[in-house]
Amino acid sequence: MSHRLFVVAFGILTVPGAALFGMHPVEQPSSATTANSDQPSGNKRLLKASDLQFVGAMLLPTEIDPNAYGALALRKGADGTKTFFCVGKTTFGTNAFEFTDAGFGPDVKGAPRAKLVKAWDIYQGHRTSTTTKLETQGLCWLGDKLFWTYGGNYDVQPGNKPFLGFTRFNADGTATAFGPWLLDVGQARGRNYVTILPEWFANQYTGGRRLAVGAGIESGSSNSSWGPGLYAIDMPGEATPAGALLHSVPLVFYPQTQRLIRPPDYDVLNEREQVLTTRSPLFWPTQGNLGYWTAADYVPSCTWIEGRTVRGVLFGNRFASEHVWYGKSPLASGIKDPCHEAKGQHGSQYRAAWLIYDANDLAAVAAGRMASSKIGPTEEFDPTKLAPNMQLTCDKVCTGLVFDAGEGMLYAICPRVERLGSGPYPVVYQWKVP
Repeated sequence: MSHRLFVVAFGILTVPGAALFGMHPVEQPSSATTANSDQPSGNKRLLKASDLQFVGAMLLPTEIDPNAYGALALRKGADGTKTFFCVGKTTFGTNAFEFTDAGFGPDVKGAPRAKLVKAWDIYQGHRTSTTTKLETQGLCWLGDKLFWTYGGNYDVQPGNKPFLGFTRFNADGTATAFGPWLLDVGQARGRNYVTILPEWFANQYTGGRRLAVGAGIESGSSNSSWGPGLYAIDMPGEATPAGALLHSVPLVFYPQTQRLIRPPDYDVLNEREQVLTTRSPLFWPTQGNLGYWTAADYVPSCTWIEGRTVRGVLFGNRFASEHVWYGKSPLASGIKDPCHEAKGQHGSQYRAAWLIYDANDLAAVAAGRMASSKIGPTEEFDPTKLAPNMQLTCDKVCTGLVFDAGEGMLYAICPRVERLGSGPYPVVYQWKVP
């Protein structure tokens, strides 16, 4: 694995130049080479963190589940009306909540509250698996359909399992569910998030596949990506039999032995709280100025951003830092995870670390010109450093990202931010993108 240089300034980590990753530039598609309506003439520059102009926050209806997990989808009507969807409690929720766009205030304290449109049973018995305690983690709206990805809360059983379904919203106000379907590379690589690829990219690089799914590390899914993951997959239809296998084209993937390099701001502790100096399956110690993706790092959200002048793929990641370990919290010495006590992967600190990827690099992987483990983010940044009015819960995650290309708006849903007597509730944030 080639070494990568990290330059840290003003809370933003940049990778200055594709050559550091062994990458080769890929020619940007232009209107002369594609007839797709959503590919404007001329080239677009790579999205930068500084392009995201924070607008504000919106509170969710209190009729939704307290401690709702998140995931976010945007539904736009022909008349321009806009509603959002999120899902209920992580493990046991059966509803998807549709709520209005109430506008955005400057911060959580001054944010308007959306109204509940309806609590939908979007699954109708189609969210099935051979594992238990299923949780929906990804939502995406396309046409008249809401796609949803899911997996088991603790998925350690062998075998490939269903991970995707969709719900058609009918003109008469009803909804009809379809699926579920399997992924050829396994549910562990597609269960966390779902986004839509632009037509020009899909037609040139993924055989027309516009639906893209991905996942990071979850319990029992060490064969998932050790870093952000993304696959373009077949678009199932209403006639696609339940249980059918969807084929994929890799865009981003890091095997366990080629995990994404990250800042070395952590050490690894064993059960006796000794600092590890040798590699383990879950954690690799730092090596000089290099760190490696750990089992306590987490990427639960992703969206393709195709703005008027910029484009990029944004992953809503978080890093564990200071100390990382597997086991219980707190440790005997008093070191503890500030957010989680159950046995599992832990960090003594967490920080938001959103990652931007270049569409050129994903194109190179899809075309077979570059191994997926050889590409990397062009920028890592903490969104709260760019938007001081943005609040996150203690483990610094945003569980859903969605981009509205028509209005150039990015939305993120972040769980457990608003604290009320009935429980913690998610908050939706908005940014303007050029």
